[in-house]
Amino acid sequence: MEPQDLLVGSVAGLLGLVLIVASVRGWTWYRQMRLIRALESRVGVTWTGRLTGLMGLLLIVVGIMIARGFSLVVWLGGN
Repeated sequence: MEPQDLLVGSVAGLLGLVLIVASVRGWTWYRQMRLIRALESRVGVTWTGRLTGLMGLLLIVVGIMIARGFSLVVWLGGN
């Protein structure tokens, strides 16, 4: 486990947490994002919240994996 792994994993986890909280609380900056508005117009507010919450969870999981030193290249049998 490298220090950079901890840093990148922590940042990914924090961003995932912020994304989840922003989608649940409906923060103004989140609702004004162009891509969020486009997604809301296509699938509705409820599904937009669900999808962004899912993306937040995915970021948290990836952050944990990175912080623990997981490497996709090594897992696939490279170097």
